[in-house]
Amino acid sequence: MLRRTVFLLLFFVFTWVLLLASERIAVLPVSNSMLDEQTNEGIWYLLIQEITAEGNFSAASMKEVMKVLPEASCDTFECAIAVADSINCDYALISRIIKLGEKIIFDYSLINVAEEKIVVKDNTTVDTIEDMDVVVKRIAKSVSSNQKFDQTADINTVTISEEKSFKKRGLFNCRGITWGYLFPNTGYNNTSRSKLFTIAMELGSQTDKFEYGTNFAYRNGFAMDIYANHLFTKTDFCPYFGGAIGIHWIITESNYDDRKIEEGLGLTVNSGILMFHTYKNEVKLNFSYTATFEDKTNEAVFLTIGIKR
Repeated sequence: MLRRTVFLLLFFVFTWVLLLASERIAVLPVSNSMLDEQTNEGIWYLLIQEITAEGNFSAASMKEVMKVLPEASCDTFECAIAVADSINCDYALISRIIKLGEKIIFDYSLINVAEEKIVVKDNTTVDTIEDMDVVVKRIAKSVSSNQKFDQTADINTVTISEEKSFKKRGLFNCRGITWGYLFPNTGYNNTSRSKLFTIAMELGSQTDKFEYGTNFAYRNGFAMDIYANHLFTKTDFCPYFGGAIGIHWIITESNYDDRKIEEGLGLTVNSGILMFHTYKNEVKLNFSYTATFEDKTNEAVFLTIGIKR
């Protein structure tokens, strides 16, 4: 009984500390003159939900904010501080949607109420209203992590305007070339050389969690593999782990006149990192172990670097 009481007491204390540690934010209605009231309220609601989901802030409800809002729009620095302070919030978020010709610009500012200063200020271009949910997710992440809008991109939250220029999202067909050195462990009948040059071409696809495709490589012979790798993040630096299976042809004699080519099943374990992963051109650093099963097993590791698009 005593043990249970102590456990419950610790649980409530821990929960109370977490609630105290979570700073409150007042998200003010989005100021704009181009959207209807229902759409505008939907964007405001999504902003509150996404900021809450990020977990760094406890957002005041729409009801709380509405109670203290002045009749006129509240999109100024002074008004935001007054509203946030009246409902005991540590931060205030003001935002505006502005139309310039064909462009829709979403501008936002995060204000520290106590210090009366802007902590994060940025804007982004929205191509269509339908893309607004992606923009709202990115703004919530920007506000919660004190980052600029461009720094918050991942594979699933690239805007249409970014995709048109240099970033990617969703299913992405890619091709690439990698090169480096293979270091034989057993087999390869090439004991006089500690490393062998290797070059490969990849044709495949990427999703937010996986990349898969076909790999054609020269490694003291020829290899043709089907590969699949799990991608651990959606950000610019993305570690991965996976494998490949295929047919490998290996040159077993270094003397040209005695040269033989043996064929066997090849298995490969892949690991590495994709750099600039949210961009259409990414750098791939790869470290792999490969084994080819013929009359005798040929084993090696190889380190390669390359470019994918």
